[in-house]
Amino acid sequence: MNLSAGGGYAVWAQPGEDTGWQLVVRAPDGTVSTPDVPGFASPPDLTGGTGGTGGTAGEGRSLLAVYSRPSGGDEDLYALDLRSGREHRVAPVSSAGADEVHPSVQFGRLVFVRRGGSCLGVYVWNGRAAPRPPRPPRPSTPL
Repeated sequence: MNLSAGGGYAVWAQPGEDTGWQLVVRAPDGTVSTPDVPGFASPPDLTGGTGGTGGTAGEGRSLLAVYSRPSGGDEDLYALDLRSGREHRVAPVSSAGADEVHPSVQFGRLVFVRRGGSCLGVYVWNGRAAPRPPRPPRPSTPL
């Protein structure tokens, strides 16, 4: 079971009533629910974090669970808004020829792995420009 927590919410996957796996959300007030989103064939690799607008400490920002799921023949990233329970495909990072997997999100910055296509590797998306590989670190200056 993969568990992610943040902003008072906890999200995990558990075996579904019929088949497969379903997401479960525990809200800050202690209520537990299963969002009305499609299930998964296997437990998703999910992460929790904050969206890109609002205060610096997360107030006013969207609280998200981000994961990959099959979409049009490959794996694309999806985000579940933990407050509203709405799921959406993260279209700006989704490519037709590769899988986007292993996400991490914080303050609207999304880091993920792209595999199975010609542009393999780790990518960063800041919510505005196209996803790109991370910049290499700057060489340190000796003291």
